[in-house]
Amino acid sequence: MISSACFCAVFETAHAHYDCSPEDISILGFTFRIPPDWRSDILNSRQLRLHIYYPDRPRTLLLPPSLYTLTVETEERYDLLMRMETASPDYAHAVRSLMEEISSYTKMKSELDMSEVSKIRTGYPAEQEQNFPASFTDQFFAWMSSVHPDSGWADQDYSAALCLTDPCMVESYVTLPEHAFPAPYRKLAHPIMNHIHTLYFGSMTCPFLFPDKDLLLTAFKKATRENLHAVLSLPPVMSSDFERIRHLLEQLIPHLPALPEFSVNDWGLLRYVHTRYPSAVIELGPLLNRETRDVRMTYLHRNNPGDSSLHAPIWQKLISDLGVTRLSAQCHEQAQRPLPLPFSLYLPFFQMNTSLQCTLRSALECGTRGGQTEDRTCSSMPCSSSVFLYPDFLHMVGLQNSLYGYDRKALSDFSYVRTMMGDTCDRIVLQLFQ
Repeated sequence: MISSACFCAVFETAHAHYDCSPEDISILGFTFRIPPDWRSDILNSRQLRLHIYYPDRPRTLLLPPSLYTLTVETEERYDLLMRMETASPDYAHAVRSLMEEISSYTKMKSELDMSEVSKIRTGYPAEQEQNFPASFTDQFFAWMSSVHPDSGWADQDYSAALCLTDPCMVESYVTLPEHAFPAPYRKLAHPIMNHIHTLYFGSMTCPFLFPDKDLLLTAFKKATRENLHAVLSLPPVMSSDFERIRHLLEQLIPHLPALPEFSVNDWGLLRYVHTRYPSAVIELGPLLNRETRDVRMTYLHRNNPGDSSLHAPIWQKLISDLGVTRLSAQCHEQAQRPLPLPFSLYLPFFQMNTSLQCTLRSALECGTRGGQTEDRTCSSMPCSSSVFLYPDFLHMVGLQNSLYGYDRKALSDFSYVRTMMGDTCDRIVLQLFQ
């Protein structure tokens, strides 16, 4: 099947526009599948619009019905296989160019290392891949040493929060004196530390890093004594983890404030929390805000990855029906419009990818990131001593079951952060790692 990222066909009819992804393609036409209900409209389409994407030079072709024919090639129970044929020379030229581009890329992939392919295609600096940090401790120290907060951080009024979302941080927090925070926060000399009103406990990414009930209750009580608002962060879960997390919540919730706040990163848990605890305040966690976030975006020469899906009215209605009253976003070095509802802005790390089949554990136990570990009902917790390190210039790190990028401006340039906040962000969430 030809990827819709390379070639997309849109049949424009009297009633609607129908997007189709071709299965095979030639200079004479292509085949595509449609639901049976589309047959009449497609066969009577008024225009065929083709989007053909070459690197750096996309092209759009418009074909009137007089230049193409449509036939039903195979009729099956759930779909129809149709064929479009055309003698248009413009179409033939565009498709031939696309096929040459794909063939050239396929040949490069078979002969060269992927970093060399990226260097040729996007200008990616493959030669810098030899320079690695000695450890995450060294890398983290270098990143924090480069932070130079401007005056805006001290002059502006804002509410900030800390993420204490792994058991080691929570254990450290509950043993410290009042109004003291665990490393690495207590070592951070930054004006944001004077604006802390909220603490996040729990886990944002991994169900195995979710602290036990007694530890969480102790942490919530300490936060209450310090006049700090506590939020319980819930991770994505597989079906095998759901009952364990649900049972823990059943034990925990009766001892929390009357209006507990959850930051939920799993659609199933979101529905469960809204149904089981209708009075809860629900934040749609950062993992459920599906944006394009990657430190390598700059090499694609795209300054703006586009709006989050949460700007779409249909998504706003869906999350409202699920009881969501606040959203989440992350500073990720790319321009982004503020979200339409009250939201939390996470910084300076941003999540690029999270896998419940933990790639760190797979690499250590199976020798490959894609390996399947035997027991997925528990974890050997390799994240307590291991991380994935990447070349210095990429400013990214594989921590726990996630890949994170580091936004180098987020803790220094307040005007940059303020632009991301807009008028709807009412909480900055600082997320650091040990």
